[in-house]
Amino acid sequence: MRRISVIRNEQIVPLLPGKPLNDSVFSPWSDLILEKHCVGAIEIPAHEHSSFCLQMQTSGPSQMEWWSEGRSWKESLGQGSLLLLTPGTHDRMRWIGTSRRLVLSIDESYMLRAARDLERNNALCFQNRWAFEDRQLLALLSAMQREMETGWGMGALYRDHLGMLLSIALIQKYSRESSIAPLTKGGISKMRLGRVLEYIAANSHLDLRLDDLAKIADMSQFHFARLHCA
Repeated sequence: MRRISVIRNEQIVPLLPGKPLNDSVFSPWSDLILEKHCVGAIEIPAHEHSSFCLQMQTSGPSQMEWWSEGRSWKESLGQGSLLLLTPGTHDRMRWIGTSRRLVLSIDESYMLRAARDLERNNALCFQNRWAFEDRQLLALLSAMQREMETGWGMGALYRDHLGMLLSIALIQKYSRESSIAPLTKGGISKMRLGRVLEYIAANSHLDLRLDDLAKIADMSQFHFARLHCA
């Protein structure tokens, strides 16, 4: 089973101790890992993140103390509180009380592909966010959680779409570079849309992937997902 991992004392170890909750023992993506945890009053020793880490608290009030890059703070968290840490972050943290959490790891290469397809000219530049709220991210993470709890029943196309939309939202809202290329007026052409619909009709018995449909439309999967949700 793949785990969300960090670097500690030059070794790769799971971010959180113990096993994830039973319905999060399998993550269907290759570049994203999703876990559910019940975290007690524990301290997570100093470690380094090699990927983006996005957490959503799914239970009631709790407190967390963190130390990172020469700074420290104590946060009061509630249900729906989010935490975003970026690759290269060195930190340690301590939870005061018990909380339930959904934790998502996103490979930096996945985010870079999204940025290129959004025509970002410069490297991604994020800041750590230790406690914040975002209704769009909450909705996407909640949809991922429902899929995980029901055994990923909606299929590969839906879960790929969720991953793409979440990555696009992170880049558009929280990357320091703010120049996003506008969508092409009119969205996808009728000819391309027709090819996609024909492909879906002919292969409806298969577990279709977003990448398959993007190739039929002759687009990148990030651009295709972005047009689809516009």
